[in-house]
Amino acid sequence: MTTSLIPNPKSPTSPTLTPQKKPSPNGYTLSATSSPPTTRGWVSSRVNAVTSAAWSVLSFGGKGAWVITTSALFLGVPFALSFAEDQQLTAMEQEYNMRQTGSELLTAGTEGSTADQIGAALGPEQTKAAL
Repeated sequence: MTTSLIPNPKSPTSPTLTPQKKPSPNGYTLSATSSPPTTRGWVSSRVNAVTSAAWSVLSFGGKGAWVITTSALFLGVPFALSFAEDQQLTAMEQEYNMRQTGSELLTAGTEGSTADQIGAALGPEQTKAAL
C-alpha cells in the first residue's frame, strides 16, 4: 500500500489544506486580488473629486432656484394683483360706457315713456299686441 501525499477531500479524517491569510494591522483580511495602494488612492481621489463637483453643482443649483422663486414671489405676485385690478377697472369702464350708450339710445330724440321710445325704435309692425 502506498500513502498519498495529497489529502482526499472526501475523507473525513483528512485535514483541509487552505492557505492562511494574514490579517492586516487594521484587522481586515487581505485577499490576493486586492489592488495596490496607489490604485486605491487614485480611485479614492477620483471619487472625492466627482462627489465634490456634484455637491458644488447641486448647491449652486439650489441657491439659484431659491433666488428665482423668491424673485418671482416678490415681483410676480404684486404684478399679478395689479394686472387683475386693472382688468377689473377696464371691465367696469366698458360696462359704464355700454350703459351710457344704451341710455342715450333710449332717451334720444323724443319725449315720452320708455315703452313708447322702444316701440318707435322697433317699428310699427313689431309693436302689435301679442293677445
